[in-house]
Parts: sequence; C-alpha cells; structure tokens
Amino acid sequence: MSTESNITITLTAGAAIDQFARVKLSAAKTVIEAVATDKAAYIGVAQTVAASGEVVTVALKGGYKTFKCIAEEALAVNAVLYAADAGKVKDTSNGNPIGTALEAATADGDIIECILLDQVAVVV
Repeated sequence: MSTESNITITLTAGAAIDQFARVKLSAAKTVIEAVATDKAAYIGVAQTVAASGEVVTVALKGGYKTFKCIAEEALAVNAVLYAADAGKVKDTSNGNPIGTALEAATADGDIIECILLDQVAVVV
C-alpha cells in the first residue's frame, strides 16, 4: 500500500460492515467491526455499508491522515507504534505510543503506512 490518505482511507471489509460502525484492522489487513474490548484499537468509522470482500471507506479517528514512515524493525499490521532513533518507528514499547501501523514491515528500513497520533512536546 504505502500511500498517504487524508481523513478517509479505503480498505477491504473482512466481514459485513454496517455504515457508521467503529472498525479495526485485522491481521489480514482487512477491516472488521470493533467490539467493546477494542476501546482505542479501532482506526475509525465506516462511512459506507460493505459485505465481506467489498471496499469500505473509513473516516480515520481524530480526522488524522496517514503517513509513510520508516520501520526500525519487523512489525505487524495494527501494531502500536513508538518512536525510534533516526526518525523511525518501532513496535517495541519505550514510552507513550505515537501511532498504529496500517502495514506490516519485514525488516529495518521498510516504508510502511501509519496513522500517527497528535503529540504535545514537553520541553525540559
């Protein structure tokens, strides 16, 4: 994928999706309806109805856009991302999460599509 999208993204439904349902990524890089225990794990809200295998438009939560990022290590689709050296991202926890991986990375240096969260810098 490795594209950048503003506010909405088009993905394949991994199951039937109702319009305006909260959705999350599955390991197969499809979207499915989020359940109560997903809490913050959802990526947005479906803007259209879709049957399994059909395309669904998702409005990203927070009105965010997606970004291309450089992975520091192998990581899975839907991984919680953290800051890494050299401006890269990783899924090894080192403080507050900074985003979610929309693609898997197989090695250091892979370019992947991500949702990045707003962060407030703390000056010390």
